[in-house]
Amino acid sequence: MGISSAELRSKFFTDLINDGKFFEFISVPKVGINQFSPDSGEEADEENDEVEKEELAEKERVTTARIQSATLKGDNVLVTQLYKDLAKDGYFLNSVQWECVEKTGEKRKAVFEAYFLNPDAGTGFCVEVKSSYELTSENEYRLSEPKSRRFAAQVLKDKLFKCAFSISAAIQKENNGK
Repeated sequence: MGISSAELRSKFFTDLINDGKFFEFISVPKVGINQFSPDSGEEADEENDEVEKEELAEKERVTTARIQSATLKGDNVLVTQLYKDLAKDGYFLNSVQWECVEKTGEKRKAVFEAYFLNPDAGTGFCVEVKSSYELTSENEYRLSEPKSRRFAAQVLKDKLFKCAFSISAAIQKENNGK
């Protein structure tokens, strides 16, 4: 069972990068966004179904072109006006890349990318460690050595999956309570 709504999918990703249990957030340089297609099967309340169908029909009459998905790259893209406008227009996060630092232990800096394999269904959650950096004795970060990079990647992914599972469970519980 996936995360059923656009709003909840975006909440999942923003909660994940801001969780704070294991990592201190630095920035978001890249996000992927999608908009539900008319036949994607987004779950809706029965009351709102007719209103949404009418609004969709009106949009289709007015608009002959539409962007289904896009990638935004830059500095802290989640706080840009463009992203905020797209979110208001019904676009949801389907992937996010962010930088963070471990709060404890080796205090490695990591660049994660998390995404859904099937964005319209909100299923197939995956995470990759794009890079990891070790803190040197001079309090600077350097790219981890290949051997330690593999180990660090697994440790970092394990921590992130714990966060993702907890957040997903909380979102599902909140959604079922409505």
